[in-house]
Amino acid sequence: MQQMEGGEMFWFGYSTAPNAVVQQSQQQALLNKSNDDLRRKRPETTRPNHILLFTIINPFYPITVDVLHKICHPHGQVLRIVIFKKNGVQAMVEFDSLEAATRARENLNGADIYSGCCTLKIDYAKPEKL
Repeated sequence: MQQMEGGEMFWFGYSTAPNAVVQQSQQQALLNKSNDDLRRKRPETTRPNHILLFTIINPFYPITVDVLHKICHPHGQVLRIVIFKKNGVQAMVEFDSLEAATRARENLNGADIYSGCCTLKIDYAKPEKL
């Protein structure tokens, strides 16, 4: 229980029930656990580009140019791949078109390269050329 500004009391607790009811000042709210993953829509921070920035989350296995090419190639022609270590493992993948890059981003963002690990977070890159 927490005291809010104005002296009102607010109780917030974790519940394993699928729909937990929280009450504040005679008002009820229904809370659900979130099942969101990286595929959820979020505001774009960069404009669409034919180069994508891949961030590999939990890179338990080695990520190579061949691995990235294998997962990206079905979505369009891959021109260049650059892998670097900054905040874990990141890579930039340059496609031959914006359409191919967009298709790859829509299909691969939030996916695991290997089951349970090496999760892909994909954003449009800032550079126009690699």
